[in-house]
Amino acid sequence: MTGWVTSVIRIAEVDVNDDAAVRRWHAVEQASINHDSPDAVPRPYDALVAYVREPGARSQRTLLAAWSGEELSGTAEVVLPVVDET
Repeated sequence: MTGWVTSVIRIAEVDVNDDAAVRRWHAVEQASINHDSPDAVPRPYDALVAYVREPGARSQRTLLAAWSGEELSGTAEVVLPVVDET
């Protein structure tokens, strides 16, 4: 087939103890927020680090990165409960 462009996006968990990886993730998150909601209050890097590095008593926090080749092209933050309250 000619004329088709394909790309593969790889989703990977970010090592929250890797300062460079978390800084890169934060930069892409901030760029996205600034683009979509220029009036939004940005989350400071230090606040993100404290949030993801301290284990939550009631939730598990995971940062995900979307990679297009070597380019970090998207971010996601997953927060799941660890306490069954049923």
